[in-house]
Parts: sequence; C-alpha cells; structure tokens
Amino acid sequence: MTYSTFDYYRTADFDLVRAAHQKLAKTYRAGDIDTVQWYWSGTSSSAPEEYHREQVGPFTLHSGLMRALPPPLVAIYLDSQIKTYMDRDALGDQVRQGIEASRTALQIARETELAKRIGGGSLQSSDVLMVVVEHKGYAVSGILLAPGEKDATVTSIMASSAPGRTSLPALQASCVFQADEPFLEEKETNIVELMKYFRIPDHALKRILPAQLVQKSSYRISVHLSRALTICEAFRATQRWMLQAGRAIATVVCETPNEDVKSLIEGKRLKAIDGREVRIGGIPHRVLTSAAGAELYPAAYKGRSEGTSKIYTLYTFDFGEDILRRGTEYRAQATGAYDALISSGGSLRRSVGS
Repeated sequence: MTYSTFDYYRTADFDLVRAAHQKLAKTYRAGDIDTVQWYWSGTSSSAPEEYHREQVGPFTLHSGLMRALPPPLVAIYLDSQIKTYMDRDALGDQVRQGIEASRTALQIARETELAKRIGGGSLQSSDVLMVVVEHKGYAVSGILLAPGEKDATVTSIMASSAPGRTSLPALQASCVFQADEPFLEEKETNIVELMKYFRIPDHALKRILPAQLVQKSSYRISVHLSRALTICEAFRATQRWMLQAGRAIATVVCETPNEDVKSLIEGKRLKAIDGREVRIGGIPHRVLTSAAGAELYPAAYKGRSEGTSKIYTLYTFDFGEDILRRGTEYRAQATGAYDALISSGGSLRRSVGS
C-alpha cells in the first residue's frame, strides 16, 4: 500500500500517512523542520478533561484540545480536511492553476499544498481545539477552533505590521470594516474562531457508510447528523475549554464559504405566502464583511477571475446560553431524525422477514 494525495485514509493507516507527511515536510519545507511544532512531534495530553469522546448513531464524536486527541486521529483529520478543500473550493483552483493537465503535475501541486498546511501557522497555538466525527477510523467531518491569545483589541492587532499578528486566521486577511464596527473594539482573548469546517466528499462517504445508510433518504439524514454533531460540538467544546481555562469567550467569528455552516448561521430559506424569501431558525449574527477572494487573500487571488466573486463571508455572533441552547436543539433534531430512520428501517426489515 502506498500513499496518494487523492485517497482518503483511516486511523489504521496512521504509520503510512505520518511517514508521507514527514516526507512531504522534508521535501517542500526543509527550512521549517526544526521550527514548526508538527503534530507528530508534540506530546499528547493525558488530562481526561481535555478530551471528550462519545458514540452517537453510527458515528464516534471526538473533541477537545488538538494536542489531547489521539495522534492517529489528528493525522487522518488533517489529511482528509486538506484534501477535501483541494477537491471542493477555491483552494482546488489554486492547486490546479498554472500546471499542465497531467496527474504527475497535479500530484506535485497537491503534495505542496499538503506540506504547507499540515503544520500551518493557524495550528501552532497550544489551545487549538478540534472536533472530529469519525466512522470506523475515517474522519467523516470536523472543525478546528482557535481561541484568541492576545489581550489587545482587534483594531490594534490589525494595525500591527508584525508577522503572526494574531492567532485568529480570519483576522490575518485584509478585511475592511466600517469605522464604527463594534467588533473592532473587542479583545482577541474574548474571541473564538470556527475555522476549517469540512465534510468528506460524497464519493468517499458513500464508500465508508453501511449500505443501508447510503440509500437516498437515509443518506441525507446521515449527512445531516454528522453536520449537526460537528457544529454543535464546536459550541460545547468551546464552553468546556472556556471553563477549564478560566476565560470568558463572548464572541464567535466564522469565516466560511461552506453552505452547511451558512445554513446554521443564516437559518433555513423559505418562501412566504406573499412570495418573499424568509429565513427561520438562524443564529442572530452580523456579517462583518462579504468580500471577494482577492480582498481577503490578495496574494492567492491576484489576477484570477474568482477574486472578483463574493465567495467568503465573515460572520460574528455572541457566544452564550442562547447559542448553546440552539446547538442542543439542532443536535437533538438531527439525532431524532436518525433514530426515527433506524426504527422505521427495523420495522420494515421485520415485516419483510415475517
């Protein structure tokens, strides 16, 4: 068995994936080998309060400090998450841009991107939180959360020209805010960012799930359950970390092009009787900036047509009991739908077999 940047692996393949990641780092980031805290060079925390695990339906839910999660799960999460981005969004265009249409060239481009991101700057904080929804060793979906580190306002952080000016990746971008935007006066230590949400592509997920869960109706419910577990556990993991660290997280920042997360924040889109479009069930939020790719990432999008389209939206909302309550309700709805699916399926199988 050999490693490929086009395949999705499981925790049982940890040795293979880790060796491949180490090789990519040495090949493409030789100068960083001794300065970056790679996931394989860190020591896992044994503190039980820093790692949460539970079984929900067909999935195992893992959450807590990234350094406290089992290294095989961290490796598979990073490997799967980065590949999903390369398969789905504008990063995929960046990987493919300017190379010949050959598998070898694309393989090298994907290797370069993996090497860049498995030990990226946003992962270097010791308090990065990770949520992973796992099924039989595969990372089905997940999300990373980065609590702020500096006791300084967003305004002063963004005004700084020093490299690594903030632990929040969204604030690394060249965002343009209104001068009276209240978010600018918030302290970074009171903020947590939901970043890098992903769900494994359908072709891979359908290969992983049991046959009875890939039928049309059951598959939609299974996907919804994994999505709800990921996003709602992000809120619960933030609360647990906040209490353990003695910190008061007041604000969530979420930069996303992902419709799964957008639908949670903005709510379901429905047609009113008079024909107007309305949204229900969303989280009270503000849109900080709905910028073109070139505005958020000027270097990556320079001269590219995608740079003129509005693909990234930066949201902010209050973190408090209302968010936790909404998250609990959302998770309960998804779990209830899955339980009803299994119950009806069981009844059907019994009637067919009788």
